[in-house]
Amino acid sequence: CLDWINEDCRAVSIEKKLHHGTDQILFEYGLAQIPKPLQGENYFVFDMNGKVVQKGVAGEAISVSNVPSILKLGNQQLILLK
Repeated sequence: CLDWINEDCRAVSIEKKLHHGTDQILFEYGLAQIPKPLQGENYFVFDMNGKVVQKGVAGEAISVSNVPSILKLGNQQLILLK
């Protein structure tokens, strides 16, 4: 049923400091710190049903209050926030 999450998403917890892969998105306490190369990219936050709950243009940070959720930033791989 949710096999696509395992195939298309990298999972990270936003409750602790964690670098996400080589793109260096830092997740800490409900904030995604966005590196300069990804700033200005469009982003979407989806709930677990695929409904867009937040969208915009990434600045230095994105506040993610809806957890668990899925972050799509530019053409980066989807990120499962839990």
